[in-house]
Amino acid sequence: MGDVGLMQEIYRFHRDNCRALLPTSRRKKENFLEKVRERVDYYKPRIEERCRVSLGNVKVKDNKIWLSDHVYDRAWNQAIEVAWDEGRIPTKKDFYGSFATFSILEALMIGPIGLFNVVRGADFRQHNNIIYTPFNLANRIMDVGFEERAKRLDYGVVHELSHVLWKKILGRDEGGYFGEGRKWFEGFATYCADCHFEDFYPVGTKKMTDLLKVYSDGKKRIGGRLQNMVRKFF
Repeated sequence: MGDVGLMQEIYRFHRDNCRALLPTSRRKKENFLEKVRERVDYYKPRIEERCRVSLGNVKVKDNKIWLSDHVYDRAWNQAIEVAWDEGRIPTKKDFYGSFATFSILEALMIGPIGLFNVVRGADFRQHNNIIYTPFNLANRIMDVGFEERAKRLDYGVVHELSHVLWKKILGRDEGGYFGEGRKWFEGFATYCADCHFEDFYPVGTKKMTDLLKVYSDGKKRIGGRLQNMVRKFF
């Protein structure tokens, strides 16, 4: 076997056995992101019509910029809150100081967040009306072509849009990352995706059954109270 033949065999071996270890190509990412956008365009107006509320402009982005977006928002809001607490209008100095502080925080978080992204294969994140789609190693393991992920895409998008709806009801983006706040936040989205909007799905849509405990506990914890709230307002 010549050098060319050997290189072809090495390429085929890596293609068939090591693809999960290789980064997702830009074209493949954009194709999947476009599928997510199509689902958002499909489900968003239906949720808005049923709930009689505007969800605003919901964007879809690669999860790799989630941290920088999140830090930017926190820095911006922190500068405004500090100035308001002191009874004055925020100045450039407030924003410069806040962004300097949060830039250091972002640098410190790159490592831990990167490690977290490697081991946890969440389908989506949502923050500030943006649905972030991860393409991490954990997402590629056992599903390199995202075929399984595509089967639950409808459910995942409705779950994330339900987070946006929660923001409209609550008046802020998050319910908290821990404790009762997170149970409400995730419980609401889980209930909406499982029950309140389930008639929107095409026949055969795959729902998530292996949710984290906080999702299932949140749904159970709020139980009838959430159902009554949804029926009352929507």
